[in-house]
This record gives sequence, C-alpha cells and structure tokens, in this order.
Amino acid sequence: MSTIRVALLLLVFVIATLLGTVIAFGPGYLTIVVGPWELRTSIWVALLAIVVVTVAVLYVIKLIKIMLPRNSKVAAWFQAKRAASANQQVLRALDEEANGNVIEAIRLLMAAGAQSPNPIVYYLRACDLAERIGANEKASELRAKVVEFSADKAPVYHSYQNALSALDSDDKQVGIRKLRRLLEQHPHCAPALARLIEYCLASGDWVAAQDYIAILERLTYVTADETQDLALRSWIGRLKAASPEGLAALWRNLPKEFRHESQLVEVYVDALIASDQASVACRELENQLKHSWRSAWVGTYGRIEFDSTHQIKQVEKWLAKHPNDAVLALTLGRLQKRQGNNEVAAQQLERAVQYGAGIDAELEMAELHVQTGASELALHAMANVKEKLASR
Repeated sequence: MSTIRVALLLLVFVIATLLGTVIAFGPGYLTIVVGPWELRTSIWVALLAIVVVTVAVLYVIKLIKIMLPRNSKVAAWFQAKRAASANQQVLRALDEEANGNVIEAIRLLMAAGAQSPNPIVYYLRACDLAERIGANEKASELRAKVVEFSADKAPVYHSYQNALSALDSDDKQVGIRKLRRLLEQHPHCAPALARLIEYCLASGDWVAAQDYIAILERLTYVTADETQDLALRSWIGRLKAASPEGLAALWRNLPKEFRHESQLVEVYVDALIASDQASVACRELENQLKHSWRSAWVGTYGRIEFDSTHQIKQVEKWLAKHPNDAVLALTLGRLQKRQGNNEVAAQQLERAVQYGAGIDAELEMAELHVQTGASELALHAMANVKEKLASR
C-alpha cells in the first residue's frame, strides 16, 4: 500500500473519530443555505446523505469506465495511452538496468507488463533479470504470470520454454530448430531472438547473428549497450573469418558507428598483416590515428614491415606533435634500426627508456648493441631487463 493511501486512510480515521466523539455528546444540526433556500437537518442525516452521494458517484464512475471502452474510438484511445505508458516504463527500466539498478528495472518491467497489450516480452525480460541476480522466487512468480496469459499468448511461451529445455539437453540442435520455428511464426519474440543470437555468435554464424540483431534492436527488450555489444562481437567474428580478398570489402560495409571502434580496428589491422596486406594496414592505421590518437596503434604501425622510409617520416610527424610519447620514440627507434641507422636508433631507444617504454625498449636496445658488436652494453641492457622482470 502506498504512503499516500495510508495517509488518507489515517486522516479519514481521525476525522471519523472526532465526528463520532462530537456526535456522542450532542448530535446537533446542520444548516445548508443556498440563496433563498435553507435546509436544516441533523448531522446523522447529513452523514448518511454524504455516504449515499459518495457511493453513487463511485458507481457512476465505475459504470462510465465499463461503458466507454466499448466505444471503438474510446477503446483505441485507452489502449494507446496504456501502450505509451508501458513504453515509458520500459525505457526507464532499460536505463535503470544500464545503471545497475536491476531490482528497480524488474519493478518497472512488471509495471509495463501490467499496462501493455503484449506483456509477455516484459515479464520474460524481468524473469531473465531476476535469474541474473539469483532471485529465483521472483523469477518463478514472473513465469507464473506468463502462464496466466490468454490462449493466443500461452503457446508462444510454451514453445519458448520447450526450446530452452531442448537447449539444456545434449542435442542442442533440436532446441535451435525449435527457436527458429518459433521465430518463423512470431518474428518479434525477443527472448527467442536473444537466445538465438547468442547461439549464432558462439557457433560462428556471424551473418545470421547480425540479421537477428537488426530485428532485436528495434524491440525494447535489451539495452542499446547490449545490442551494440552483440553487434560488435558479430563484426569481430566476421573480420576474423573473412578471406584476404574480402577483408577490404567487408570493412567498407562496416556501420559508421563501428568504423573507429578500437577492437574492430585492431582485428582488421591484424587480419591485414596476417594476409600480407601491409600497405593497406599502414594506411588504415594512419587514417585511424588522424581520427583519434592511440599509442598502442603506433606500436602496431612500427611492427608492420612495409616501407620503412615512409613509416619513419610519418612517425617523425607524429613525434613532433607528441614529443614525450614513449611508444612513438620506441617505434621510431625500431624503424631506424630496421633501416640500419643504428646511431639514430640508439638515441630514440634511449629516449623511449627515459619516457617509460619499459622492457620493450630495453630489449630493442640490447638487440641493437648485439648487432653493433657492443657486447658489454648488450649485457648491461639484458641485466636491466632481468631486473625489471624480477621486480614484477
């Protein structure tokens, strides 16, 4: 019971107690004057009249609520209002879930289900959240609510539960076939979509996963962050599985919102390097670093064996803008060493050590000393590496 309702009941109780006390000592009379008219009656009769009028008004209001929805236009208006309210509740629930307030999200989803003409999705989502936090009793309660639906909704739920039971068995393919069959009949069954997407991602069926994700993101079943994470996983899988010839075309088809996503960029560049497309990898990293600066990408750029002269010029330009970047100094040292410019390489590697490039710079320095025949310096550099490794 809400606080407001409790307060109102308490107020009514206090007023009734006071009136009862007054009437017990002396009933008294009540005079009502309206213009030239005057009505005088006892308090008992006045109270009885108030009760009768109140009951009559409540009855009329209830009758209006029953009669109005029978009018098609009024019914449509009521349904639209309830659906809009349910959507607002769902959006708030998604926000609460994104902020970690799972209990509040469950409450809002239940409220949305109570108002929505299609509440099964909201109750199932609330059930998933309840299971996630270990609230098994609440999850059972929500499942029971789903079972209470009318005959046209119950088969969807039972088909979904049968598919889940099959997925938990040894023959998962049976469960997958049941989920696909369910989606053929009810393409907007969000819980089935979510389960099937997870299966597609786990089995490497990236294209099918993306098709299902495109449907799921139009439904208010999961948060935008969850949908984006699913899409990101699918694109990472597609890039890793792509043939060398199809990499560039696949990257061009990437949605704009993912074009500068660090995980995808790294996977794409690694795939280009593995398929001997060093020039494309270099150009891609150069473009990405124009958009957003990431030192880790600079390190990758320096390890690509392409045109060292071009790469050195590019790194020197970056170093002019980021003079204290340890990874840049290390990368320039590596490239100069590759070109045989040992003196310049040593200077850059020393800068990298000073700026905190760590063991990578020490190892490069030791290797450079070995190449130049400076054995003592190489041993000293390796001793520094061992010391740093021991201190970890």
